[in-house]
Amino acid sequence: MNAIHNSQSGNLRDKTLDHDSTQYAALIGIDWGDKEHAFHLKSNDGTFESGTLRHSSETLFQWLSKLEERFDSRPVAFAIEAQSPPLLAAIRQFSWAVVFQIHPITSKRLRTAFTPSGAKDDLPDAKVLLDLLISHRDKLRPLPEPVSPKTRILDGICRERRELVDQRTKWCLQTRAALKAYFPQAFELFSDELFRPIVSKFLARWPDLISLKTEKTSTIKRFYTSNGYRNVALIDQRLEIIKTSIAIEIDPSRISEYTRKVKHILERIELANRQIKELDLQMSTVFKEHENWQFFRELPGAGPSLAPRLLCAINMAPENNAQGMQKYFGTAPVKEKSGSRVWTHRRWNAPRFFHQTWVEWAGLSVQHSRWAKEFYEQAKARGKGRYTALRALAFKWMRVIARCIETKTDYNEELYIQSLKKRRSPLAQRL
Repeated sequence: MNAIHNSQSGNLRDKTLDHDSTQYAALIGIDWGDKEHAFHLKSNDGTFESGTLRHSSETLFQWLSKLEERFDSRPVAFAIEAQSPPLLAAIRQFSWAVVFQIHPITSKRLRTAFTPSGAKDDLPDAKVLLDLLISHRDKLRPLPEPVSPKTRILDGICRERRELVDQRTKWCLQTRAALKAYFPQAFELFSDELFRPIVSKFLARWPDLISLKTEKTSTIKRFYTSNGYRNVALIDQRLEIIKTSIAIEIDPSRISEYTRKVKHILERIELANRQIKELDLQMSTVFKEHENWQFFRELPGAGPSLAPRLLCAINMAPENNAQGMQKYFGTAPVKEKSGSRVWTHRRWNAPRFFHQTWVEWAGLSVQHSRWAKEFYEQAKARGKGRYTALRALAFKWMRVIARCIETKTDYNEELYIQSLKKRRSPLAQRL
């Protein structure tokens, strides 16, 4: 496999940021609204102005084009809230625009401090954003250069897939709740397989225990075998469950209500399964178009769904160094102090999807990486909860991946374990 390297394809970009040396022609705070957008502007000659823009792409692009002409395409800094994707997309089409995304919590707290009455006004909101640029630009970091279209497309596919999986989980829970009320024996017949196609087929044919018990044993057995069940003992066990079970609900009206509900939920699950399968194919195709896709595929436990997510996370992070990644992805601990009390917690304002990606991968890596398993078990032995231990492991993995990026080498489990032993790391003592 080829070693990791920077390329124009959007993989592992050089994300060195130096905005302090930039002389902005103007600083602008803009507040996104459903009907209109308010802005406050300060030019480098000290002139202040404010106004509103009608909510339309034509109005927004016309305003941006006038700014381009007015400031002769010199850099202009924009402060916007993070929850303004259409505004961000429009601004970033202009190469001279430098965007600072402000977390909504930050702007809310400042707005509360400046307007203790609690009054809400879009123009003052825009002024708060501008004030942040004027007074605290040294504490802000501009967005990096836009990622490649392929990375953006892959990220969109990954997010849509995750949303569908989450929605399918909710529907499975709804199915479980309904079955518990009138057909609890279904759990013994299918265990935790409620999202599988066989469940829909089974319940479409026998929606309740009464109809199931009236069916011939040979027919039920044939159903199991024709749908991939080869364990004869397991089939016989489930046939015995059907034979000895007693219906908990016998009211036809109630049974009809539940079966109708379950039927509709299962139809949604079936649709979600088809859509997830389609997205898996698209994800695999786009993923393999990236130059360094094999590096992510071969990370322990990454697999076909998490490897593309890790690729997107690293390529869309502002920095590829360990410290920057740990802060951005929310694995770096945050220490707070009040009087004599000191406590530590995770970084709350991290991108949720990317944070989940790293923690989920950390959990799977425990099953495929010897040192990761040992790290996790040692953290648990010290009294850490499961999630805290996985977050700490993700923190550790970021250091490893950042080193691979820095040295332009692929991850090698054995070489890393050798390095741990060479450094006499406590982690290596039991490896």
